[in-house]
Amino acid sequence: VIVGRGGNFITADIKRSVHVRLVGSEAVRASHVARREGISHEKAVAMIHQIDQARRRYIKRVFRKNIGEPVAYDLVINTDHFTDEQAADLIIAALRQRMA
Repeated sequence: VIVGRGGNFITADIKRSVHVRLVGSEAVRASHVARREGISHEKAVAMIHQIDQARRRYIKRVFRKNIGEPVAYDLVINTDHFTDEQAADLIIAALRQRMA
């Protein structure tokens, strides 16, 4: 399992890999960050913007790719609509399909 840092670009040629992108609305993401970090919603939103921008720049600089390009992923999951367990089940199902 490779999480973040362009793992989907690094392993793009591995046939049995499954490349997953987790996305969510700013409001839900900020709520999670605020609760986890013990900060205000406003500070959480600012933190999310900063992190997202840094991730975009990193992927662009290192891989010359767009992190948000949907075709770079086999599966994109909107975490606003799925629990962590449900998202994990979707990923496992995709991996089982790929391995079949």
